[in-house]
Amino acid sequence: MSKTRNRPILAVALLLVAALACNMPRRATPSASELVYTAAAQTQFAQQTLVAQPPVLVDDDQRSRVRLVYLHLKCICYLVQN
Repeated sequence: MSKTRNRPILAVALLLVAALACNMPRRATPSASELVYTAAAQTQFAQQTLVAQPPVLVDDDQRSRVRLVYLHLKCICYLVQN
């Protein structure tokens, strides 16, 4: 093969290697609608899990911890929506 015939093949091979070697740009963060959908799905799953569990007797200390977790989750949902 002559050098002139090898040049296009070499150029294509170099471009292919360069394209495969570099990180192609990707979407870094999910969109707002995906975040809201994810939060809604997690809320739905948590509610179904709570319904499936038998009732549990809790004392005041556990009740205050549950309230604290609930407030944290409420704040996270608010931040995701805004």
